[in-house]
This record gives sequence, C-alpha cells and structure tokens, in this order.
Amino acid sequence: MEGVFLSSGAEISKYIRTRLILLRYILILLFLFSGLLGFTQTKTSNSILVDSANKKLKSAPLDAFAIAGNALAKSKKEGDRRGEAEANKTLGTLYYNNSEYNKAIPYFLQADKLFEVLKDDKNREYVLDYLGKCYEALGELDKSIGYFSKAEDLADSDSSRFEFAFSNSRVQNKAGDKELAKKSLEYELDNNSALDPRQKANA
Repeated sequence: MEGVFLSSGAEISKYIRTRLILLRYILILLFLFSGLLGFTQTKTSNSILVDSANKKLKSAPLDAFAIAGNALAKSKKEGDRRGEAEANKTLGTLYYNNSEYNKAIPYFLQADKLFEVLKDDKNREYVLDYLGKCYEALGELDKSIGYFSKAEDLADSDSSRFEFAFSNSRVQNKAGDKELAKKSLEYELDNNSALDPRQKANA
C-alpha cells in the first residue's frame, strides 16, 4: 500500500476511512466541475445561435428571425442572461432593418437592461444608439435625444462620442432647437481629440 506499513487492524481501518473521504471529495469536485462545463457549453450554444442569426441579418432575415427567436427562448429557459441580451439585440436590429420601429424598441429596451446588469457598456452603446434611431424615425424626438445622449455619455472612444453627438445635434435641429444643436456640435468639435484640425475647420 504505497510503502505504508500498517501494524494493526485499527490503523488499516483508519487508513481506509481516510482514503474513502478523499475519494468522496474528489467525486464532489468532479461533479461540480462537470456542471460548470455544462453551463459553459450552454452559453456557447446560445451564443453560436445568435452569431448564426447575425450572419443572416441582411441575406436571409426570415431565417435570422427564426434562429434569434429560438436563441431567445432557449436563453430564457436556461437562465442565460448573456444569450438573452444578445438575442434581444439581434431581434431589435432585425425589426429596425425592416422599418418596424415600434416592434424593435421593446427588444432593444430589454437588451439594454440585461447588458447593464452584465456591465457590458459596448453593447449598451449599440442598443442605446438604435433606440435613438428608432424614436427619431417615429418622430418622438425628445426620447431620441435622450437615448443618443445616454450613448454619448457611455461611449469609450472619442470617435464614437462624436458620432452620437452628431446624431443628437441632427435631432435637436429637427426638433427646432437650432441654437442648441449648433452649441452641442461646436462643443464636441472643440473638445474631441479624435478630430484633426482639418475636420474641425471643415465642419
């Protein structure tokens, strides 16, 4: 027994009990590890479904709807917040591309809530931007300005921030507040380090 000399029945019994306890802990750890692996595979499976839908956004939108809808249902059932957020984002994009803005908005709103919980600011930028675009298309300009402003505040790069500021300025102009639109754009032009002097001069 691994070079261990056991001199009595009591020592043998103690040795066996120790080995059994160790074996039990190993089995528990293996069980927990296999559960974690299964959870990871589920996440990956839902992500693959959403990726597949995204690839068909323009070429086969009906297929993309079906795949994303399936991913959403599976993610909800499995408690996969990441998969649910991404599926909502994809379905919102599909409805937006189809000019069905009222149908897109609930999906984007749900995606925003989930991405906020997941602390995924990059995906929130995307969703907030599209919420701004949806409300702009519906003529609800105050809401549009609000969402573009949120996207601008969340942006982690100067180029993204300028894009959202420009969208905000455009909607403010539509809303009739030309002075605010001008000031908003001028402020961004003056303070955005991503723009070179030639861009600022030509703006």
